[in-house]
Amino acid sequence: MRKILRIGAVSFFLLLAVAAVGLLCAWWGASHVPDFYDQALKAEPERLAEAGDKLEENILDLRNDSLDEGVWRATFTDEQINGWLAVDLPDKFPKTLPPQLKDPRVAIEPNLAHVAARYESPQLTTIVSLAVEVRLTDQPNELAIRIRQARAGMLPVPLSEWLDRVSAAAENGGIPLRWIEQEGDPVAIVTVPLEDKHHRDHLLRLTQIDLQDGALVVAGVTETISPENQRAGEGADELRYSRSNQATQR
Repeated sequence: MRKILRIGAVSFFLLLAVAAVGLLCAWWGASHVPDFYDQALKAEPERLAEAGDKLEENILDLRNDSLDEGVWRATFTDEQINGWLAVDLPDKFPKTLPPQLKDPRVAIEPNLAHVAARYESPQLTTIVSLAVEVRLTDQPNELAIRIRQARAGMLPVPLSEWLDRVSAAAENGGIPLRWIEQEGDPVAIVTVPLEDKHHRDHLLRLTQIDLQDGALVVAGVTETISPENQRAGEGADELRYSRSNQATQR
């Protein structure tokens, strides 16, 4: 009997040790901070403000360029985006993010963007991060945003709840969005409107969206259309789109 009790006691403490190690690993994994996020949070406030202002300036320039007929192009660095996220987002759009998410930051590398934010709840504080790809589809002005990885610290995160929240936010914002799957990864399909609601005689075509080293590059072409062309139908519209792409490539 004493031997059985001894074996039972040893087994119990072994199980307790395994559980403790498991909890320790889970805690360490959840508390892990991605290097890019740690570096982004160390940026000086003055530099962040300047970078955010530069992003808004670039966006305004792009907006003005897109109002004129012809080709346009813009580059937004991850430093500019992070400056805007740090300074302008909480000041100008304080209710954009759920209250549990704080201090979002990005890092951009060729063909891949990393997005992270601090997640705080009564049960857990961690850094949630996503790795995403962005590309144009073969449909006019349609973007495919593929989520390659989602983590809390170093631990994988189930995405179903977050995808539902993204869909709800897109619906509330009037953004056309649907989900498909590619090799097990969720892909958001988003359509950018062809028409400018303030300039009904213009069509805005996206012809390029690239993730490069430290920057997002966006390019397109603006066409001025006549009422006759507006009534010409989808076939003529697709022909104009093809010609616009050829002009941009040249």
